[in-house]
Amino acid sequence: MTLAEVAVDQDFAQQTDTAEEPLAAAEQTLKTSPDPTSRWDLNMLHLRKDYATELFHRPASAASTSHNDSHHADTGELDARPEHGADGRESATSGTAEAQSSADNRERRVSGAARAQVGADADGAVGGTTEAWGGAVGLGERAVGLRDGGADDGRRGLASFYAGLIADNLQGEPEAAFGHFTAAFEFGERASDELLMSFALRHLGDHAYTAGDLKLAREHWEQSTELRQKVGHLLGALAQQALLSVLLRDEGDAAGSRALAVEINRWSSQVNIPFLVHETAGLMR
Repeated sequence: MTLAEVAVDQDFAQQTDTAEEPLAAAEQTLKTSPDPTSRWDLNMLHLRKDYATELFHRPASAASTSHNDSHHADTGELDARPEHGADGRESATSGTAEAQSSADNRERRVSGAARAQVGADADGAVGGTTEAWGGAVGLGERAVGLRDGGADDGRRGLASFYAGLIADNLQGEPEAAFGHFTAAFEFGERASDELLMSFALRHLGDHAYTAGDLKLAREHWEQSTELRQKVGHLLGALAQQALLSVLLRDEGDAAGSRALAVEINRWSSQVNIPFLVHETAGLMR
């Protein structure tokens, strides 16, 4: 199971495709030693892999239906394009829901999406392609199924978080996504799961950013960054700092934004996180 999780994480962060064999090996292990909790965990890994496939490799026609068209790891890609609204707040989603009702009216500068794959229930295997599960709708149903079948608040919160990502990034349902992220944070608090709390805060901050509330966005994003640093989640901390770089730019501190982006870019180059290297390059200009 550990090898499968590492491979799924790597495939998401680096857009590689190495998880098929470790996932199959984990399935074989569960056949000989069935365990409901391990089955849930493996279903989550299958969903995470399918989510990444849907997110990164959809054909253009399918991508056009998504709320945001560039999302990377929650860890997330930062779309740091210079175009934005007159007040610099018109949009910013980091794998998160927008506070406005129509995606078509927004420009997007921050995006991110985290790992999200889920099984339809906690008892049966749920592998296979996204197409077999009905694309984004199927992924969302699987996430809700895992939430309802989770054995503890940590697992229920993780599934809620991924349900939010799917609703936001693939289904274009920001209000539903906001509800899922809020639930994820509450589950995380009850479980004392600081990493899960950081995920939810990142995306709740995106909601605030999109609504134009830069103060609340900063509060959420700084708390998320601190939690990720505390638990040693390097990729997540770097992605979160990239959002803070965008926020600095929007607050009028161009020099501070560039300085932070340079450091993020240097770290991302050293640990091979291509999407952050690419996106922070735009902030360094």
